[in-house]
Amino acid sequence: MDVEDQRLVVIFLSTGFSLAQAARLGEAFNLANRLQALGAAYQLEFVSATGGLLQSSSGVKIATGALDDTHGQRAHAFFHLHGDRAVVTWSDALQRRLTDIRANARWIGDAMKLPEIVASNPAGGSTSLVSAPAASAQAGDCDDVFSVALDMFRSDLGDDVTQDIARNISRPVDPHQAQSMWAIRELSASPPIRASVQQLRAQSANRISIAGTAQSVAMSERNFLRRFKTEIGMTPTEFVLSVRLERACHMLVHTSLPADKVARRTGLGSGERLAKLFRQRLSMSPTEYRAAERDRISKADSEPADMPAASWPYGVASGGR
Repeated sequence: MDVEDQRLVVIFLSTGFSLAQAARLGEAFNLANRLQALGAAYQLEFVSATGGLLQSSSGVKIATGALDDTHGQRAHAFFHLHGDRAVVTWSDALQRRLTDIRANARWIGDAMKLPEIVASNPAGGSTSLVSAPAASAQAGDCDDVFSVALDMFRSDLGDDVTQDIARNISRPVDPHQAQSMWAIRELSASPPIRASVQQLRAQSANRISIAGTAQSVAMSERNFLRRFKTEIGMTPTEFVLSVRLERACHMLVHTSLPADKVARRTGLGSGERLAKLFRQRLSMSPTEYRAAERDRISKADSEPADMPAASWPYGVASGGR
């Protein structure tokens, strides 16, 4: 899938942002990319006003790109993650790009409303201190980034996928859980490796070229394999297999397609290979998984008590690493 065919999601970070919130938002979009069967994938870009390392509220620094003209012109969605206060240095370039985002982005989640207040702040290097309104913490606030994201998923992908994502992000981020560790590790990766993760995820249903992926992020294949394993915790091949297995799990639960078609549509090739993978990683057949998950979801929908989120196979799919 070409970059131009993807929906560009700009996640603008200000110093003091919550790493847990960023990881949860990033995982929501990653899950959306894994679960959607057709259509344009989301291309996430973590940016800041000038780029470089940005410190979160927990002290962890995240590498960001600089907000540029492409973001202003192509953004499908814009999300601003910040602490209670954010220091914004207004420049002509930043004002122009935020103005473009306000005009072009279909979805904006920002309690500080940077794209809206840009006109009232003079350029020329002056620094404005912006306080987040208390209302932004209220449940259901229209500027809450997760509410905006879920509304967008519902519009772009439909109710079924959105419900799965909502169940997933409703849990608190626990750094000791495999799924949370995956999200935080990906967020903390260098920009080239983050970009390669998104590319591999978007192309997982097709034949994957590791050499081509390495070339797309300007690395030698050897260096790419080494850095991917170090930063993500598994090889690119293991990562693609985990994405394919998770998409197969979703299709088994939410469609009536036979195993052969599920296997072909997720890049696993054949029903025989799919069945073998399920036995190895989940200790059950695809048919047994379909029945068990549908029963679990049915019970969760009928009971008011909190139920566990969908058992997507994080870690299981890459077992043995």
